[in-house]
Amino acid sequence: MSNTEYVEEIFARSPQPTLGVEWEVALVDPVTRDLVPRASEIVDAVADTAPDIHLEKEFLQNTVELVTGICHTVPEAIAELTTGIRAVQAAATARDIRVWASGGHPFSDFRKTRSRKRNPIRKLSTAPSTGASRCCCGARTCTSVSPTRTACGRLSMR
Repeated sequence: MSNTEYVEEIFARSPQPTLGVEWEVALVDPVTRDLVPRASEIVDAVADTAPDIHLEKEFLQNTVELVTGICHTVPEAIAELTTGIRAVQAAATARDIRVWASGGHPFSDFRKTRSRKRNPIRKLSTAPSTGASRCCCGARTCTSVSPTRTACGRLSMR
């Protein structure tokens, strides 16, 4: 395989095994259960009340991404995610929104899902396979297993 066929991710070296997790959750209307494009509100609200929690505005406006720091144990990563999801749930509930994380949405059409206008990867939504997969919530882990090896994978809940 040539270098033009894949993208290599370079990570900082770590003297011991480490773990990082990204968890994407969707926002839904509590009555219709449809996706709602209000992730920016949730991310901003959590940033105001808990600035130590790392959230990202994802490609789709209905998705919030929780991001751990560099963790040394699985319980440490779980604790960070637990704190983060509780803050996201509280901000969502205050706005009459619910948090949902279970893979692909059962009835939403990805072609009708709003993406962030200023996102540099906006063109991805026109690719048939990419657009559909972007409607899935899941977790991505990056694990440093030695000073020279890093493994990343996506845990999709489909």
